[in-house]
Amino acid sequence: MSESVLVERKGRVAWITFNRPAVRNALDGALCDALARALAAVEGDSGLRVAVLRGAGGHCGRRPPRLPWRADAAWGAGAAGGGAPAAFRA
Repeated sequence: MSESVLVERKGRVAWITFNRPAVRNALDGALCDALARALAAVEGDSGLRVAVLRGAGGHCGRRPPRLPWRADAAWGAGAAGGGAPAAFRA
């Protein structure tokens, strides 16, 4: 798992922590790819009932203010088939 996204299991709960407090856990392509990997890992665990997203340093994921947000551009070629994984599409 990436150091930018930490996964901790406590009982039937998966705690997924964005671990980039220096940039207020701003979302970028690398963080989104790491989050997709973390979600895939917990999705396959039948012992879990819920996943909670949180941010280190009291902030939980936002886009950098100077960058336009386009999911397809942020995910890049890292996601299977290009663009955001199905779980992140509207």
